[in-house]
Amino acid sequence: MLTINKRKNTIIFSSLVLIVLIATACAPLTAVANLPFFNSDKANAPESAPESARVSEPAQENAQPSNNAAVVDPVSVAALEGTLTDIYNKVNPSVVSIQVTSSGISSVNPFDPNGNSIPQVQSALGSGFVWDKEGHIVTNNHVVQDATNIEVVFDDGTSFTAKLVGADSDSDLAVIKIEADPSVLAPVSVTDSDAVQVGDMAIAIGNPYGLGGTMTVGIISALGRSLQADNTSLTGSYTIPDIIQTDAAINPGNSGGVLLNAGGQVIGVTAAIESPVRANVGIGFVIPSNIVKNVVPELIKSGT
Repeated sequence: MLTINKRKNTIIFSSLVLIVLIATACAPLTAVANLPFFNSDKANAPESAPESARVSEPAQENAQPSNNAAVVDPVSVAALEGTLTDIYNKVNPSVVSIQVTSSGISSVNPFDPNGNSIPQVQSALGSGFVWDKEGHIVTNNHVVQDATNIEVVFDDGTSFTAKLVGADSDSDLAVIKIEADPSVLAPVSVTDSDAVQVGDMAIAIGNPYGLGGTMTVGIISALGRSLQADNTSLTGSYTIPDIIQTDAAINPGNSGGVLLNAGGQVIGVTAAIESPVRANVGIGFVIPSNIVKNVVPELIKSGT
């Protein structure tokens, strides 16, 4: 009987030991990993930053622009477009296209047995603008120089034959005159060119390549330039001072047109370009309005 009891006790004890071993084997690995002998390296290593701190912050897609970033204000753009449209509608009726014909040097007709010459007729295009209600129109001297016929065309297609009133080769300015009803003439507003600054808006209206009523926009690029005038008088060559430089597109045919400020006032008369290809490359020269205001009244009064 005693033997049987001992055997029972042995079985019970063995069962308990087996249960403990199975429970130990199934314990979480994290618990085992936290035992002291597994943590010997971690104990000596510096504490690392939390995982969230090691993740860099994503770039903000909607970040606000810096103070130096260019910001386009739709309202300002619309206002500028409206201003340019208003200026064009106001000033363009005062700007004219000028078509000039002149007699050049005659050449001998090789097929004429009598050796009669053939007259050479030359034509040119330019621009001008209404100065007053009396029909005076300002343009460049080189546009109407040696002209035998001058035709003036307004933006509505109305045309007039003009006569030369006076010209000044030193300033490259000329005044022509048409006989028109004063009610259809709208003189431009001429302002002080000394108030012009580099960076100001510059608006050109003229007749480039015969395309009347063309407006281009740029800025004042420089001041105080000089321009060589085509002076054929006894005084020799003359340099026009205080010339305004602009990057507003100026092309052949623009000569005699207007350069305006942001208020639609005339600050100069477009006169020439600097270009190796006889077309606009962003360097245009303009006779300042203060010279125009000094010269034009004298040309109207005396012709010279």
